[in-house]
Amino acid sequence: QEGAWEYLVYDDGSTDDSLGIITRWHTALPDAVRARVQVYANEKNIGLPATCNRALSRTRGRYLLRLDADDIMLPGAVEKLVGTMNTLGDAAALFCGYQRVKEDGKTLIAMEPDNPDEHPGMCLLLARAAHDVRYRDGLEHYEGREFMKRFKDRYRAAHTPEILWS
Repeated sequence: QEGAWEYLVYDDGSTDDSLGIITRWHTALPDAVRARVQVYANEKNIGLPATCNRALSRTRGRYLLRLDADDIMLPGAVEKLVGTMNTLGDAAALFCGYQRVKEDGKTLIAMEPDNPDEHPGMCLLLARAAHDVRYRDGLEHYEGREFMKRFKDRYRAAHTPEILWS
């Protein structure tokens, strides 16, 4: 249905208060929103690729979007990405531009409309294609680049220069 979404939040066995913060945030959501948000916690840290694959196994929608803990989605990003993706025909991935900010999350460093790194964070993917490729378990670094390389070997990726995340 139009406007339908689900939001999966994963904690990969963090040892700080991340799960507590997530739980308090989730509990405070209005009932209608909370029903669409699922929170999962790994008993122990299993790594980003394995956690991403767990999330993939639970997705039910046509599209998916990975947003890491240090990413900020700009207002209207999902609607803009889906609207653009729906006009692209055979593209299975849509990268958008982003802005680099300092660790404070506020100070702009640079704008990257070309998204040269093609990181899967804030890249809209066709869920069926992501299920086909999946993340390679056991990688500790550059799992996103490795995933996207294999993804683009099988599927077409497109770009929009609109800056939609930081």
